[in-house]
Order: sequence, then C-alpha cells, then structure tokens
Amino acid sequence: MTKSKIYAGLSKTTSAWNGLDLSFAKRPHGSQSSLGLWCFFGTSLYASSRGLRMVDKIIFQKPSIFERIAWSFLIISVSFSLSEGLRRFLSPDGPPVSISATEAINSPVHIGEPLKVRIIRDKTRDDCSLRSERTAQNEDGKNYDLGVVFYKGGSSKTDSVVINYPTSSLSPGRYHLKVKLAYICPERVYHVTQPDTRFRVL
Repeated sequence: MTKSKIYAGLSKTTSAWNGLDLSFAKRPHGSQSSLGLWCFFGTSLYASSRGLRMVDKIIFQKPSIFERIAWSFLIISVSFSLSEGLRRFLSPDGPPVSISATEAINSPVHIGEPLKVRIIRDKTRDDCSLRSERTAQNEDGKNYDLGVVFYKGGSSKTDSVVINYPTSSLSPGRYHLKVKLAYICPERVYHVTQPDTRFRVL
C-alpha cells in the first residue's frame, strides 16, 4: 500500500476547489486515500478561517484596510496625473492672440475725443474673454490711468480690430498708449502686452 500524496496541478487525477487544484494518488485497490481527503478538507477549512483567497493555484493574503486605502490613493493620484496630462496635451499651446503692430487712426485727437487704434493681430480662438488695462505715458514719463475694461474681443476671422480709448483725463501733448491684456480662457489665463501706440492730444 502506497502513501497518499498531495499535488497542486501536477497530477492528471485532480480535484479543484475554489481555484486550488489538489491531486492525490489512489490506493492499489482503487479507493482514494483518507489522508489525502483529510488534507484537502483541512487546507480548505484553514484557508476559510484565515480569510485567504485561492486564485490560480496561489494563496494570497487578503489586503488589510490600510492597504486598500493606500491603493485607492495611488489609483486616484495616477488617474489625476493622466487626466491633467491629457488636458494639457489637448489644450492649445500659448496665448490665443499674437499682436504684430498697432497704429493710431485719428491722431491727433482733441481732449475727450476717443482715440481709435487699429490692432493688427493673429487670433486663433474666440472662447476667451478679455481684460484690458490701459495707461497713457507722456514724454516726461508720467502715467495716466485710462481704466480697466472687460470685453469679448474681436473675431478670430479678421486680421485686425479697431479699439477706442478714452482721452478725457489727458492734457495736450504726446503720449505712448500702453495696454496689458489678459485672455481668460477655459484652461488658464494668458497675459499679453500690446505694442505701444504713439498719439497726440490737442
């Protein structure tokens, strides 16, 4: 009489339970070994009592609550990094406008008469609002605040736009119009400095 043996996925005579393959030899007269059966059921009972999971013939320890929390944070961090990278990859690179030149159309102007300035630019999108901070600087370097304006901006289908600037706070003389632009787009705010425009007030 031969002794019973337990195998894991190696014998042709196998018994599968909960993902764990157990095999045991037969006695010469054909009856299965009681020792093999007791080992089989003993292993099953031990695994169940310890909360073990048997998958693909390998016994894994059930993860603790701290391990689950750590894995959750890791998955969230990786997901956020991927989504942020994808957003930056798909979003346009750089400001939505590039200004090449400006010119005063109606200079010289009288005090209180709006200064009309043609802005020559290449605009690539229309989904951004615009913040315009205007300053007039005279020949002595003194700055005059012309106010801050929020507006939509011109269409991207044209290569230029005409903007009016107030002159009621200015005195007669020569000035440089200085404009700082902030394009408020869905993904971020782009800052653009408009080229200076020379003009004269009578």
